[in-house]
Amino acid sequence: MWRLAKNLQYLILRIFGHSWMLYCVLRRFEVFDELLVRETSQLCIDGFPRSANTFLTLFFSHWNPNAAVAHHVHLPLQVRMAVKYRVPTIVLIRPPLDAITSLLIREKFLHLWVALIAYRLFYRQVARYRESFVLADFATVLAEIRTPSEVWENLYLAAGGAENLLLLGFKNDDLKAVPPEERPEKAAHHPDQGPPALCRCVEDLS
Repeated sequence: MWRLAKNLQYLILRIFGHSWMLYCVLRRFEVFDELLVRETSQLCIDGFPRSANTFLTLFFSHWNPNAAVAHHVHLPLQVRMAVKYRVPTIVLIRPPLDAITSLLIREKFLHLWVALIAYRLFYRQVARYRESFVLADFATVLAEIRTPSEVWENLYLAAGGAENLLLLGFKNDDLKAVPPEERPEKAAHHPDQGPPALCRCVEDLS
């Protein structure tokens, strides 16, 4: 019964995820108010969950610490309001099989059909604003890690690989059990390998 209620709540939120009224309601909650776009926002980064949202947000914020960035709402209303306020917007996308599989692993209560419907609803609703945002796919974001640049410091490449990285503070219970000195090795032997594994680890920090 608990799982059914959680799935129903998740689905209803996605069905009305484009609603301006829902935006107004969410603004009343501190946890959402800090993430929602507003007229003073300088950039909006959002997309379906598990699509490198955390990675890109942390990357941008690292180099622009004073920038007002709206992020991590995972609802079409975020894009709708960003377009209304003329805030530059990046919408992240990942192949449905990969994104939904990763989401189901993280949100163990979620039913497959609910996740599929949520994915379809999100991109179907934001598609109406396609001319007003930049669409960045998961592979493109990861490619930026692999490519050396004079514009930003690539710490992954500078470290020489995952074996030279030390990642701390995971909220993922499975990763908590891994000793800090073994986490780089875990990332290095992840089936995704290299940067994809690093991106997965960074997402688990949030």
